[in-house]
Amino acid sequence: EHGKLDAQAEEVEAFGVVRSADPIRWDRGTIGHDARAEIRLGVSNGLVLSGRLFDVIEPVESWQLREAEAGLSTFILHNDPRDHYGRHGVEGTFGGRLGEEVSLHAVFGSERWRSVDARRPSSVLRNIQPWRANSAMDDGTVDLLGLRLDVDTRERLRSPWSGGWYLKADLERGRGTIARAPKIGALPTVAEEVTYTRVFFDARRYNKISPGTALNLRLVAGGQLGGDQLPLQRRFSVGGFGALDGYDFRRAPYDYDVFTCGGMTERVGLATQCDRMALAQVELRQNFDVDFVRSDRKDDWWRPGFNGRGSWVIFADAGRGWSVGTGDPEYRTDRGLPPLSSFRTSIGAGVDFGGIGFYLAKAASTSEEKVNFFVRLGRRF
Repeated sequence: EHGKLDAQAEEVEAFGVVRSADPIRWDRGTIGHDARAEIRLGVSNGLVLSGRLFDVIEPVESWQLREAEAGLSTFILHNDPRDHYGRHGVEGTFGGRLGEEVSLHAVFGSERWRSVDARRPSSVLRNIQPWRANSAMDDGTVDLLGLRLDVDTRERLRSPWSGGWYLKADLERGRGTIARAPKIGALPTVAEEVTYTRVFFDARRYNKISPGTALNLRLVAGGQLGGDQLPLQRRFSVGGFGALDGYDFRRAPYDYDVFTCGGMTERVGLATQCDRMALAQVELRQNFDVDFVRSDRKDDWWRPGFNGRGSWVIFADAGRGWSVGTGDPEYRTDRGLPPLSSFRTSIGAGVDFGGIGFYLAKAASTSEEKVNFFVRLGRRF
């Protein structure tokens, strides 16, 4: 239901969740819910107050690929590019916004986290093959307090000579009681009190350097700021499409593991275990006309698919993860950044038609890696 006044708007939505993957049983693995209520005070600028009740299965990391991309990869290619865990709890937010470009919210909540086993969703290709085991997660309850900042001025790119910014920053402090997921061959762990502070940000700059030509930059980083070791639900990894496109997802490295910081050998399912990570991406775009595809190529409202605003794209990526305080010395750095020579790099090129793009990428720092071909829905970033 929606209600709207001149200076106030309310929105309430509630969804039931039914998961179609085998085995289908009347339990929390199949049934869930997600309900939210929000009040906005002010027309363009103002305050926002919202609350949420949920019992959902969520990815550990969602910054690499969009939801639609991860879903199609699973459905078509029999390849799930994410780890998942169960979240059940309540969340409230209070903050403000400046138009549609800037918002800042304080977030507080209480949640129960749990591991979930890999299910068997149907896929078009290789449907008879087993799925990668879903990584075990830490189980327990946590109270969360955080700040979330969102800035998005990309619409200003319609001005011929201006650029735009995109920034998503998330600071979280968690406190609770969790049982750490045991490593391969280890005994089950006992529950322990945990307090941690974690930060994540995704910053992008879009620059028009001439009509039809753009140079775009992206920096993604995150990690532990203090307290106890991060729960597995809050750790990081790099590698795979969307984060070093020249490397396959969770592929064992040739020397030492800067992708998951030991998760490829120490835990079932190739779990994410990096306490910190950093990734830099740069791309150069040049538009070209494709009159044979559509005649309405100048219409901004028509976004999906081959919309006629095609671009050649050349790009490069560099990144790695590392551990803090514990872990193998080869992927551990307690202060500052690891040596830049240890970062993995890849280069690539492709064509982007607005709603879909086709790319080739090659690992530049590891000659043994083969060339990757991949498809993205929308721009790389």
